[in-house]
Amino acid sequence: MSDNAEKRLTPHDILSVHAPIMCWPINSENGDPRKETSFNRFWILQTPTAIVGFSVICPHAGCFVSGWNVERRLLVCPCHGSAYDVDHNGQVMDGPAPSPLPYVHIEEEEGFLRIASAISRPVGAHASRAD
Repeated sequence: MSDNAEKRLTPHDILSVHAPIMCWPINSENGDPRKETSFNRFWILQTPTAIVGFSVICPHAGCFVSGWNVERRLLVCPCHGSAYDVDHNGQVMDGPAPSPLPYVHIEEEEGFLRIASAISRPVGAHASRAD
């Protein structure tokens, strides 16, 4: 579900923009957005090979990954500068993050997008805080 439009996303929604769209997954049983925790929130975008959803939670200190570097196609955390390459499974390109940004594979089902895999790694901060 799109974060600002309160509607289910389609492949066209993703392919028609050249930036990530923030969204929440929906409960498959009742159709409600799963907004219980920010750990459920994702950036959805098209990579060269697939539509992928990346966690909005930085693995370094748990900050909100909110920046988008258009030229380098990186999601960026403003807290300590970690930057993640969305075309290479969220690989850390800059900053102190200890691991790639967690992601899920997205696929189309009955015209809408749905999560098609388990999350690649646990979501949340994993580094000790010395800063």
